[in-house]
Amino acid sequence: MHGYDHARWQDRLPRLSEAQVRAEVTRATTVLRGILGTDPRGFAAPGWRCTPASLAAVDAAGFAYRSDTRGSYPYLPAAAGQVFRAPEIPTTLPTLDEVYGRTARRPAELADYYVGLLRPDALNVHTIHAELEGGPYVGVLDTLLARLRRRACFVRLCDEAASLATTRLPICAVREGRVPGRAMPVALQGQETQARE
Repeated sequence: MHGYDHARWQDRLPRLSEAQVRAEVTRATTVLRGILGTDPRGFAAPGWRCTPASLAAVDAAGFAYRSDTRGSYPYLPAAAGQVFRAPEIPTTLPTLDEVYGRTARRPAELADYYVGLLRPDALNVHTIHAELEGGPYVGVLDTLLARLRRRACFVRLCDEAASLATTRLPICAVREGRVPGRAMPVALQGQETQARE
């Protein structure tokens, strides 16, 4: 699930009360449940924006995993002195809107760029947007998928989350920072805050 009102979440999240954040998550869950006939299992914060209230709301809603931050590897998020239950599977690769025109414009060159960013033997998470790769830039996605067909194994985040041993995941602080090509700050995977027992 990707929220109820993307612009409201992305632009106003730090100013929303805990009750308003919970209401956003509840509204989105209700709508998606009505469409799918089942509860969504994962949550992906609009614009990679997080606050302690949003992390708590995602936990309270019972999601099995979240993908709210930009980072390197799965972890349990921590903020405001609290460790949250749902594991975080961060986006590890830049989005097309962050690199288009800065690294390349042609589908083949963009596909090569992404292939060069892949980390072998690691979970590489790429966020795609329906309004870009699903529309006017579908050629970029098609070219990338063709290049990756023999190089990568495609997995669903819900399956990846189910395979995680959450008791062994590191605990990492969630911090706000900047990502090249993105106008607003985003939530980033910070340093590990404590060792797991």
